[in-house]
Amino acid sequence: MGSFSTANASEAGSVTITWNDPTPSANPGTILPANAKIKEKGTTKVTAANPRTTTGQKIRTSVKCQLRTRGDLRLCKVTHKKNGATYVRTYGIPLKITITWYAPATSTSRAYKKVRTYKT
Repeated sequence: MGSFSTANASEAGSVTITWNDPTPSANPGTILPANAKIKEKGTTKVTAANPRTTTGQKIRTSVKCQLRTRGDLRLCKVTHKKNGATYVRTYGIPLKITITWYAPATSTSRAYKKVRTYKT
């Protein structure tokens, strides 16, 4: 995270402190991998339960199903469970699905954001 060092002899009385701001990433197995497939018809889990980053932030999930040309035609359904898991249900229509995982910045780490696009 950070380091502390005393000054050399020419700079007597000074202290150098360096801080490395940690860049968060999703804990392994939390989000859908880049090489994963979303089922063309059926339910796919895109975020595991209680998703968190490596720095402890809660991960939120946003899903968009594109090619929605008619308002009366349901292309996909997104379900957010109470435990934080997110599922996408598709109905047999080829889609382009964009999933965004994000977590806000805290006083000790940067914000986290990952956007991936999948085709069914």
